[in-house]
Amino acid sequence: MKKVFIKYSIVILFSSFLFIGCGLLFPQNSKKISVSFAESEAIQKEINVDSFSYKDIKEFDLYPITDETYYKDSVKQRGSLCGEFSVDQFIMEIDTIGIYKMSSNNDYQWESILSTIKQPSGYIIPQHFNIMYAKDIIREADISFSSADGLFIDFLPFLSHSNDGFYLMSMVGVDLGADYNDVILPNEIQNLPQGFPDSSLHYFSFSSLQPFKTGFLGTIVSGGDISEAGIQNPEGIFGVWDTIDGETTGNSSHVFLPGDAIGLSSIENAELTFAWDMTDLIQVYDNKTFSEKTDDVVTFNLSNPFPVSLIVREHINISPSEPGDTIPPGDVFSPAISGSNTYNTLQWINPTAYDFAYVSITRKAGSQPVDHTDGEVVYKGYKTCYYDSTGNSGTHYYYRICVQ
Repeated sequence: MKKVFIKYSIVILFSSFLFIGCGLLFPQNSKKISVSFAESEAIQKEINVDSFSYKDIKEFDLYPITDETYYKDSVKQRGSLCGEFSVDQFIMEIDTIGIYKMSSNNDYQWESILSTIKQPSGYIIPQHFNIMYAKDIIREADISFSSADGLFIDFLPFLSHSNDGFYLMSMVGVDLGADYNDVILPNEIQNLPQGFPDSSLHYFSFSSLQPFKTGFLGTIVSGGDISEAGIQNPEGIFGVWDTIDGETTGNSSHVFLPGDAIGLSSIENAELTFAWDMTDLIQVYDNKTFSEKTDDVVTFNLSNPFPVSLIVREHINISPSEPGDTIPPGDVFSPAISGSNTYNTLQWINPTAYDFAYVSITRKAGSQPVDHTDGEVVYKGYKTCYYDSTGNSGTHYYYRICVQ
C-alpha cells in the first residue's frame, strides 16, 4: 500500500459557524479559532484489493470535443467573440475522484482517492468544493497502484436540489468587466445561495456553460491512454453507458481528455495535482446583436472547454515563513441542513484560505453552543459534509461549525 498526496492546483469555500435545530438552519456570527500554523493531521483511506471494480469496456464511442454538430443551438448561433475572461469562483459538486488502469485482459481497474459519502439510507451526500482553492480536497490517500493510466472525476453539474433533498451547487463566478455591470445575461443565476461571497460577480451553472446539447455532463477523464479529446453521448440521450468506474444508466455524458500516465513506483512520497486552468476559461459572444448585451452568449472557452491536466511529482512539506501566523482562515459559507427522524445531514463550503486545516462541529441539545467547547464535538475533518446519526430522535439539537 503506497501513501500518495493528492492535490488540485486550485480550493474550497463555506460559513465557519452554524446553528441548526429541529431541521431549521440558524447561521450566526461567532468567534473564530486562530492557530499558529494550520498543518492538518493526515487523513488516510485504506483501500483493499477486493474494493477494486472491473468493467469490460471495449469502446467508448467518442465524438470530437470541437465538433459543433453537438453544440447547443445558442452556442452554434453565438455570433462574434466579445471577450475572454478568467474565473474568480468555481464550485463543483463532486461525487468521486479516482485513478484507473487497463488490466492485462482489457478490463479497467480503478480505485477511489476521494470516495462518495453516503447516508445510512444509501443516498450519496454531495460534496461542495471550490476548485479555485482545491489543493486540499484530498489530503492523503493510500493506494496500491504503482502506476495508472489516468484520473477521473464524477460530479453533478447543476445548481438545484437533488431528488433526495440535498443542495447541489456546481457554478462559476466571473467578473465580465464594466460593459456588463447591471446587465443580466441569459442563464445567469439571480438568487445566490445563502452567505455566498463575491456577489458582484456574474454566476452561471456548470451545465449552462458547457457547450454541448447534453444537460448532464457528469464525468471528466484525463489519461495517457487517450489520444484525442472526445465526448461520449454529446446529445444527452437516455441509455446505458460504459464508464471508467462501471456502467451508468440515464442521459449523462462523459468527456475524455489526453493526459499523462501516472508513475508512482519511483517516487517515495508521490503527489498528484489535478489542475484546471482558469485563465480565459469563459468566452462571451454577441449573439449577432452587437449593441445589445442582455442576449450575449456565455460559454466555456470553445477552443478548450475543459483545460484539465495531471501532474505527478515528489511531495514536499513546506514550513510557513511566519510560524506566528494567527490570522484565522475565515468562515465556511452556504451552510445547509436536511433532516429525517433518525439523522441530520449538514453541508457547507470550506473557507477560501490556503492555511485552512479543518472544521469541527459541536452539537448541543436544547440550546446553542456558546463556543466550540460548549457541547459534544461530533465531527473534525476537512470534508464538506457530515451526517449525524448519533442523536436521539425527537431531541432539539443545535450545531456550531468552527474553522481552524
